[in-house]
Amino acid sequence: MGWHSCCSIELLMARRFPWITWAIGIGLVYLLVPGSLKAGTPMEELRLAAEKMLTVLKDPRLKSDARREERREKLKATIYPNFDFREMAKRSLGPNWQRRTPQERNEFVKGFADLLEASYSDKLESYNGQKIVFTREHVDEDISEIGSKIVAGKGEVFS
Repeated sequence: MGWHSCCSIELLMARRFPWITWAIGIGLVYLLVPGSLKAGTPMEELRLAAEKMLTVLKDPRLKSDARREERREKLKATIYPNFDFREMAKRSLGPNWQRRTPQERNEFVKGFADLLEASYSDKLESYNGQKIVFTREHVDEDISEIGSKIVAGKGEVFS
């Protein structure tokens, strides 16, 4: 399946099940967290991060629109430590990263983080009781791959 086909499928799934996008994002981004910042196995750390995020999303005190900013700040405090925005931004620019000044790089990292936050905030808040199940873990030196699936309320399973 080509890159465009995969993107089309992801877009279709994201429209129908917006919470899938954040679940995929959390799983993929975890691979960019420096190994020295993690304790335990990558799967244990990802599971812990997901549990913390879900605790915020399930908190009935934070459900109302009036507490939206508080909810988002708590989500940021829970999720951001698991993201290496600088590394993600660097990889997104590829060889163009080296052509940028340190100030331009810093500005890009800030804009990149802001864009991800704006893109995922609403999707995270669409959470409605789905379960994240971690199925496998493969560690090869400093690269980890963690399989997961999302189980929706009606028993639908998404890898």
